[in-house]
Amino acid sequence: MGISDLFRRKWNHSRPQVREAAVERIEDQDLLAKLATTAKHDDVRWAAVAKVENQDLLAGIAHCDAGGDIPRAAVRALRDQHALAQIAQNARNDTVRAEAVKKLESSDLLAQIVRTDGSEWVREAVVKNPRLCDQEVLVEVAMGDNTRSLRMSAVERLEDQRTLGMLVRSNENRYLRQRALVRLEDQVVLAEVAKNEEDRELRDLALRKLENQEVLAEIAINAEDWRVGVAAAEGLEKQAELAEVAQHAKDPEVRMEAVGRLEDQGTLAAIANRDRNNDVRYTAVQHLEDQEVLARFAVNRGVRPDIRQVATERLDRQEVLVQVALQDKKWEVRAAAAKRLEDESRLSEIASNQAEYVKVRDAARRRLEKVRRHKETLDTI
Repeated sequence: MGISDLFRRKWNHSRPQVREAAVERIEDQDLLAKLATTAKHDDVRWAAVAKVENQDLLAGIAHCDAGGDIPRAAVRALRDQHALAQIAQNARNDTVRAEAVKKLESSDLLAQIVRTDGSEWVREAVVKNPRLCDQEVLVEVAMGDNTRSLRMSAVERLEDQRTLGMLVRSNENRYLRQRALVRLEDQVVLAEVAKNEEDRELRDLALRKLENQEVLAEIAINAEDWRVGVAAAEGLEKQAELAEVAQHAKDPEVRMEAVGRLEDQGTLAAIANRDRNNDVRYTAVQHLEDQEVLARFAVNRGVRPDIRQVATERLDRQEVLVQVALQDKKWEVRAAAAKRLEDESRLSEIASNQAEYVKVRDAARRRLEKVRRHKETLDTI
C-alpha cells in the first residue's frame, strides 16, 4: 500500500481486493450508479453494476458501452424484459446481445432473432435458451444453419422424430448424426441404421435403442459381423427370440451370447447335443440343470474334455460321479468328479491310489476331509 492510499476512497485503492471489498459494503444506489458509470477502475465498475437496481441505467450501460465484462454484467443485472429485448436486437456487441438473449422469455422474439441475427454467438444463445419452444425453428436451425456447432445444439433440443430421422439418414457430419440418433425413438429408422450402418459406433447406438425383439433377433441371426450380432442379441429380452438366435445365428459368438441367457432346459439340451461348435455346446452345458442330460455329457468320451468337466461340475448323481472319477482319461475331469463325491470309501480309495495322478488324489483327500467334518458337525447337533 502506498502513502497516497491513505487519502483515497477505498474504491480507488491500489489493491483490487480492497476496492472490491469497499464496493461490496456500499448500499447507496446513487453512489453505486456513479461508480458504475465513472469509476476509473473496471473492477470497481463491474462490482457496482452488479449491485445497481436502476433498470434504465443498466440498459444504458449495456447499450452504450463497448463490449466486455461491464456491459455483460449490466445485462445480467437487468430484469426488464422490454429493455432486454432492445439490447438483444440492437446492442452493437454480439456478446452483449447474446447475454441478453439468455434472459429473454418470449419464444416468438427468440425465434425472430435466431432467424435474423448474423452472429453465431447470439444464435447459439437463442438455441440454448429453454424458453425457445418452437420446434419448427429448431428444425430450421438443425437442417439449415451454416454453423455446425449450432446445428448440433439445435439437434439436442429436437423432439420431432421425422426430422431426427432425416438427420440420421443424411450424409451430414458424423457427430451431428450421432446426436440425432441419441434423441431418435423411431423404431423403423433405428432398425434401418442397425442393419445397414457402416459406422460401428452409430450402429451399436441404434442397436442399444432398438426395442423390437423380432428385428433384433433377425439382425442377430443374419449378421455377417459377429460384433453386430452380439450387440443385437444383448438387446433381446424374450426367451422365444433368444432360443431362435441360440439355434440359428450364423456366428457361434452370437449363438453363445444367446445361449448364456437361455432358461429352457430342453432347448439348452438340444443345443448342447447338436450345435456344430464346441464352444457353443460348452456354454449350453454350463447352463444345464437336467441331471440326466448332464450325466450323458459327463460320461461321453466323444465330447471335448472341458465339456465333460463342466458337466461333471454341475452333476449330483453319485453313481455317475464315481464312474467318472475312476474311469475318465483326463485327470481334470476325474478331479472335478472327486470334488463332488459324498462316498467316503470311494474318496479314500482314490486318495490312497498311488497310481492316480497327484492332483486327483489331493482333490479326493480334501473332499474326504470336508465330508468328514460335515458329518461330525451333523452328529453334534
